[in-house]
Amino acid sequence: MKKLDLYVLKEMVVPLIAGTVIILLLFISNEMIYAFKTYNLKSVPVDAILKLAILSGPKWFLLVFPMGVTFGSSLAISRLSREGEITAMRAAGFSFWRVMRIVGIVGLVFAGLSYVSSDRVAPKAMQEYRKMLLDIGIAANVGRIEQNQSISLPPYSANIGSVQQDGDDLILKDILLFERSQPGQVTIYTAPTGTYVAGIWTIEKPEIRIIEGENLIMVNRAPQLVINQPIVLSDFVSMPLEKERSNRELWEDIEKSRVAKLNTRVDETEFYGRFAGAATCFGFALMGGILAFRFRRGSAFQGFLISLISVWMYFNAQIIATEALGQFGWVQPMIAAWIPFGLIAVTTLAFMWRLE
Repeated sequence: MKKLDLYVLKEMVVPLIAGTVIILLLFISNEMIYAFKTYNLKSVPVDAILKLAILSGPKWFLLVFPMGVTFGSSLAISRLSREGEITAMRAAGFSFWRVMRIVGIVGLVFAGLSYVSSDRVAPKAMQEYRKMLLDIGIAANVGRIEQNQSISLPPYSANIGSVQQDGDDLILKDILLFERSQPGQVTIYTAPTGTYVAGIWTIEKPEIRIIEGENLIMVNRAPQLVINQPIVLSDFVSMPLEKERSNRELWEDIEKSRVAKLNTRVDETEFYGRFAGAATCFGFALMGGILAFRFRRGSAFQGFLISLISVWMYFNAQIIATEALGQFGWVQPMIAAWIPFGLIAVTTLAFMWRLE
C-alpha cells in the first residue's frame, strides 16, 4: 500500500468507525426502547438486557455498514478537497481516481463483512435473540401480574387479589375464577391461596359454586385445582424466520418450495437482498467520495449532507422495492432486491460525468 493510500485511509478511519458505531448504537437503542415499552423489565437481570442488546446488533449490519462507509468516504474526501490537498495530489501527478482507490477498497472490505454477517453472524445472533426475547418476555409478563388484575386462563377468567414474586414463581392470594361450564350456567371458584410454577397454576382448596340463572344449584369444595396454562409470548415476539437462515439454507428452502409450487417471493427477496446490501457498501463508498468532491466549493458539509440524503432515499427505496414490489409480485424478487443499488449506480455515474 502506497503512502497516498495510507494518508487517505488515515482520514477515513475516524469518521468510518465513529459513524458505524454511532449509527449501530442508534439502532440498538431503538430496539431497547421498544423492549422497555413492551415489557416490564423490572424482574429481568441487567446482564440479560445487555446480552439482548448485543444480540440485536448484527441484524442491523446490512444497513449500518453502508452508512458508516458513507460517513468515512464523504468526510475524508470533503476535508482533503476543501483544504486543497487533493489539488496538490493531482498536481503531483495523481488522478482523482487514484486517490479514490483506497476508498473503493474499503468499500469492498465492508461489502465482504456485510455478506459474511448476513450469511453467518446475523442468522445465529437472531436465533439467540428470539430465544432470549421469549425468555425475557415470559419473565416480564410474570412480573406484570399485579394486584386485583384480571387475566385469561382458558377456560377460566381469573381475578387475583395480590401477587408475590419468588424468582420466576408466583404466590397468589385471594383468587377468584369464573367458568361458563355450559349454556346458562356459571361456575365460580374462590380460594385463599395458590401458586404459579413453571406454567402450572395450582389453586389450593377452592370453594366451587355453580349458578344457573339466578339459582345457586351447588356448593362444593375441592382439595386442589390445577390449570396447565404457561405464559407464552411466541405470537407476541414472533420474527421472520427467513432472517434466521444462512444463504445456503435459504436457497435450499427456496428450491424445495419451488418443487412444491409454493410462494417463494419473501425468501427470494431476502436472499437476493443480502447480496445487493453487501454491494451497497462499495457503491456508497464511491458515491460518498464523489459527491463530497463534486460539491467541495459549497459549505464544509454540503457533499456529506447530500450523501446522507442519498442514503435516506436509498433505504426508503429499499423498503418499497423489497417489502412491496418484490413480495407482492409486481416485479421479480431479484430485480426488486437490486433496484436500490441501481439507483446508487445511476447517481454515481451522473456525478462522475466530466469529474476530472
